[in-house]
Order: sequence, then structure tokens, then C-alpha cells
Amino acid sequence: MLFNSAVFVIFFLIIHQLFWLSHGKSRKVVLLVASMLFYGYWSFVFLLHFLAIVGLSYLAVVLLLRQRKRWIFVLALFLNLGNLIFFKYTMSVLNILAVDLGLVGARQLADTLNLVLPLAISFYTFQIIAFLVDVWRGEIKQISALDFSIFILFFPQLIAGPIMRHRDFLPQLDRPVCSQADLIAGLYLILLGTIKKVLLADELGALVAPVWAAPAEYDALSLALAVFGFIMQVYGDFSGYTDYARGLARLLGYHIPENFYFPYLASSMSEIWKRWHVTLSTWLRDYLYVPLGGSRVSAGRLYVNIMIVMSLGGLWHGNSYTFFIWGFLHGLFLVIEKWLKLEAPAQSWPAYLIRMPVVFLLFCLAGVFFRAADLQSAGAIFSGLIDFSNTRPALQAVAGQSHIAQLGLFTFALQILQKERGRIYPILAKHALFLIPLFTVIVYFMIVRINRSGAQFIYFQF
Repeated sequence: MLFNSAVFVIFFLIIHQLFWLSHGKSRKVVLLVASMLFYGYWSFVFLLHFLAIVGLSYLAVVLLLRQRKRWIFVLALFLNLGNLIFFKYTMSVLNILAVDLGLVGARQLADTLNLVLPLAISFYTFQIIAFLVDVWRGEIKQISALDFSIFILFFPQLIAGPIMRHRDFLPQLDRPVCSQADLIAGLYLILLGTIKKVLLADELGALVAPVWAAPAEYDALSLALAVFGFIMQVYGDFSGYTDYARGLARLLGYHIPENFYFPYLASSMSEIWKRWHVTLSTWLRDYLYVPLGGSRVSAGRLYVNIMIVMSLGGLWHGNSYTFFIWGFLHGLFLVIEKWLKLEAPAQSWPAYLIRMPVVFLLFCLAGVFFRAADLQSAGAIFSGLIDFSNTRPALQAVAGQSHIAQLGLFTFALQILQKERGRIYPILAKHALFLIPLFTVIVYFMIVRINRSGAQFIYFQF
């Protein structure tokens, strides 16, 4: 059930009314049932699987709260990590064994298993693991089965985050508040998410897809635009999802974490990872980087820790060589930056105007491995980017190059508006009764001109 679908709009309107007509514990029941229906709409079988994982994890929480036994904690972690590894990486390992090593049995086993990746498995696994670790650390003293289930299944952020911690959500659970300011902010966030996702990301995705499908057929400028277009697409798509999630949560009386803080305006790779997919970055920091020793170790060990964390972050995104290389490259960028003592943001405009484009370029180039179907495709992109012979056709045959540039630059500009929202939002809020209906009508008529159905969010595949 996509946020940008008519089915979801009807679903949410019904749930919204039922939620606010209910009181006390009944509201929690509405939330839980709604979240189960939301997930079950995709697959009833995997809903049962999801509920089983939640139930077993809650059992581990109860046991840990009663007696702090390490074996219970380790077993609960093994259950959740094993579940993630089995569904997300088994098929890839079997394919490597079959294709790269020529093992016939591995191909037969892969064909027999034919595993389907459960929706949102990476996100809910990390959220459950964080909760278990916080219980083990003594940060959580008690929680009901209902509250735990809602925390994990809360449908606005269930599929693609943000990855919440207990402190982000549970203190609000019994006291949802939707003031006029929350209502206005929620509606604006939903409109902004629609603009980012439907009008920008989906359009960019359709324009650059032919180039990514056959990179060897296009010239250097077309490839550069395809790389730039995808980087803008993934920002619009993922931050658009977060805007939807935060807006829907606001309308239900809850505040959930922001996940993007104008990342492409960063002037260092360290800074960009404090602004991009923030809840994943902080999860990796608190539950992987710090336990490895963090920055309280020697320089050599520190660099190793960074490489491990970022490489595993790449593998979290996908079970292929390309995602590993993407994470590895970001680790390498961070290590070099730390070695050169350039991790702090630029302190002057001249330094910023030099460093920001370099950081953005490196992010774009690493993004080739994020988007490319395989290493061969990534290689074709890089070789084509430095081939200026102009013997290959331009993207003009598929769509205007200027269209990608315009949509990309507009997406980039939205981050500048976000950075300046402290000055812009009060004006929008003051005239909300006029502006929200106006923006809604404008966005609606822009959407109906698009001759394609709503596309799935990119991060649904993770």
C-alpha cells in the first residue's frame, strides 16, 4: 500500500477518524490493527512471519527485564540477525556459489528456495535490535506487549523508517496531541513529500532509467546527467517518504525523527553522513561504531572501525558487490578526510564554495555503485564519463537533457528552502488556510498530467 496511492488515502482517512473518535487504550488498538492491515495488504503470510518475530522479541524483552541473562540477549540478537541474514543474503550467496564458482547444487537450491525479501525487514530488524540493546543496557524498565508491538509496527514509518529508538516514540504513545500547528505542519509535510516523490523523484527516475539500463549506448554528458539525476531522485524519493511518514504521524498526534537535514549542502563527508539517513547513521554509530571502540582507540584502529562500519552499512543496503563497494568507498572518504583533518564543516565562504562541490561530486560518483545493476554496468558508466569522443548518441533521443537538469536543480533547491525553513515556515503557517488548499489543487493538477502510475519507493527494497 503506497503512500502515493488512492487506496492509502482512503485507508488513512478512515484510520484517522477512528483513532480520534477512540479514547485511551482503544486508540492503541486502532493503531495496532491499522498497522497490521497496512503490512498485511502486501502479504498476509509475511504479516504472520513479522508478528512471530515481534512476539519472540517481546518474550526476550520480558525475560531480560526479569533476569539479565546474557544468553537470552544473545539468543534474541541471533534470532533477529539470523532472520535478516537468511532472507536478505541467502539467495545472493547461492548465486555467487552457482555463477562465480560453478556449483550446480547451489543453483538448484536457489531455485528451490526462491526466497522473497520481506517488506521492511532491514528497518524493523534494526529497530528491534536497538530496543533489545537498550533493555540490556538498563535504559528500559518495563513495557507492555501492546506498546512494544505498536512501536515496531507503527505504519507511517514501518516500511522505510526513520529507524526509531524507544525514546523517540514511547513517551508520546499515551498522550497523542494534534494541535492546529501539528495539523498544519502535517499537511505541509504530506504535500512536500508528494512534490518530492511524485513530481520530482518519479519523473527523474523515468528519465534516467534508460541510461542506467544501457550505459554503453550514451555519451559522457548523458551519463553525467543520469548520475546527477539519480542522486537527486534518491534524495527526493527517500526524504519524500520521510516527509510523508512525519506528516502522517503528526496528524495522529505523534512526532517522529527527521531523517534528512539538507545533506547535499554539506562541506565534508562526515557532515553529509550527519545529515543523510540520520537515523541509520546514528544507529551505526551507537550500536556498532561505539562498541568497536569508536574514536577512543589508536588512529589505525579508528580507521579500521570506520571502514568496518561503512562497509557493513553498504551491505545493509543491499546484498551485492556494488553495495559493498559503495559503503567501502564512503568509509575510505571518511578515513582520508579524518587523516587530512577536514571532517569539520568549512568555516569560511571561500572554503565552503570549494569543498561543498567536491563532497557532492564524490557522493555522486560513489552513488554509481548504489544504482548500477552490477560491476559491469558501473564500469560502463565510469568509462563513458571520461570518453569525450561523442561517437555515442546523446540522451536527447530519450528525453531532453535540460529536463533532468531542471528537475535536479529544483530538487537541490528544496534543501536550501529546508535550511531556511525557520524564516519561511512562519509565513506558510500564518496563511495556511489559503495556501494548503491552493498548493493541494496545484499539485493535484500537476500529478494528473503525469501518464504513469505511482512508483514504489526506492528504499522499499531494503
